Amino acid sequence: MTCFSQQQWRNMMQGRHPLGGSIVIKRDVHQYLSYGEVQYLNGKLDYAKTNNEDYLCIKLPNEVEMVDVVKSVTPSWTIDTHGVRRLLTSINNDFKRSIVEWSLSTFDYCTSKGRLIARSRAAALERYLMRYGIEPTTEEKDNLRRIVNRWLSTEHANYKSFSCFDMQYGDAKESCMHIDEIQWL
Repeated sequence: MTCFSQQQWRNMMQGRHPLGGSIVIKRDVHQYLSYGEVQYLNGKLDYAKTNNEDYLCIKLPNEVEMVDVVKSVTPSWTIDTHGVRRLLTSINNDFKRSIVEWSLSTFDYCTSKGRLIARSRAAALERYLMRYGIEPTTEEKDNLRRIVNRWLSTEHANYKSFSCFDMQYGDAKESCMHIDEIQWL
């Protein structure tokens, strides 16, 4: 796990080593750094990227409080390893919550307004993946299905809903039937 300061990232954007120096590779400074470029600029020759690896740019606050002392954040500040792990955990949990919220909102939409839409769970997951530009492969759908099942089985269902607007796109495979009432058994 690596975290770069703003200054280190700027150096790499210009094709330099994170600590500065002469240009290592020529690159367009307006293009986002690729995973391979970051690894190369750090001197790592074996940089085979997996689906779980990438770099994320975040904005640090202007000030931080350290034991009752407020310090200004400079471009050379970076997050320590413990902070990076906590940030990764937070982002991972936010992603899990969003897929659970999406599933609950899909269910609410499909059973609202006196009707029942027969939408498969696979179709709901594909819509979620397409919304965020994730390739809807079988492996991704299986991962998301496990996340939803795990969270719903542990009673983590108290989340705010996505807007019904996201759920209203029709699908030729869905069938819509009008119902007068729903009885829960």
